[in-house]
Amino acid sequence: INDPEKSNVLDRIRILFEALSNKDILKLQQFDIKNLKGNWKGYQRMRLGNIRILFMIKADELIIEEINFCGNLY
Repeated sequence: INDPEKSNVLDRIRILFEALSNKDILKLQQFDIKNLKGNWKGYQRMRLGNIRILFMIKADELIIEEINFCGNLY
């Protein structure tokens, strides 16, 4: 990937997936992750600058719902 911002997002998703797979609490604490409420209950949000990644964890699976800029989500 030639775009550094996209590359950073993919790197962070990879690290998140590895941390979740290994149940690495210390590594997970480095992320800005928030549990969502309302219509998005069951999902979590990870913040990377102006980018938000909406995901859920279901049966040891990381399901990414959407990656977008913060003003374009919810």
